Amino acid sequence: MLAVVRDDVLGARDLLLKAERFRTNDLSAYPKEFREEYWSKPWLISLQLAYLYLFELEDMPNAARAFREAANISGAPPYLLRLEKRLETKEGQYDVLLKLLRFLMGATVDEKILSRFEKKIEAVQLGFFLFRLNQQFEEFRRKEKGSLGEFLKKSGLTGTDPVGGILSVDSSGKIISSSPRENVFMLE
Repeated sequence: MLAVVRDDVLGARDLLLKAERFRTNDLSAYPKEFREEYWSKPWLISLQLAYLYLFELEDMPNAARAFREAANISGAPPYLLRLEKRLETKEGQYDVLLKLLRFLMGATVDEKILSRFEKKIEAVQLGFFLFRLNQQFEEFRRKEKGSLGEFLKKSGLTGTDPVGGILSVDSSGKIISSSPRENVFMLE
């Protein structure tokens, strides 16, 4: 309610974090009847926190932690355990995020919102492309100690990203792109 109706996302996050502290530190001291009546689904607070982190704050690392927390609480729905497994890795986080964004985009008819989803999906896809490319490049350099050009040639790749940006290596040895982009969902 705070996030949606009052547009107080940070207040909602703080309230949910307070509820999480109560659940983990104090709830067990309360009578069983109280827990059954008011906290019959204790995983729901973590799930709401995950939703808030993901969709309101665009913070996938914290969303993934909250999803994992929810999945490990007794009585959590089985789908949370499957989701937890996917969110254990950065690759899984990108994959889950792309699926969620595509699902939400498919349920949207407003052109303005569709355009925002398209931009977010493109940014996430580019981030995912660079993430995987850097993993492969690190492996290549461990084995062959070659340059970016040698890596791209051996991999059968061009020197551009999927949206046409030029690939290069920064001072830390990481592949970057000239494509304008933003760090969506804090995955980079």
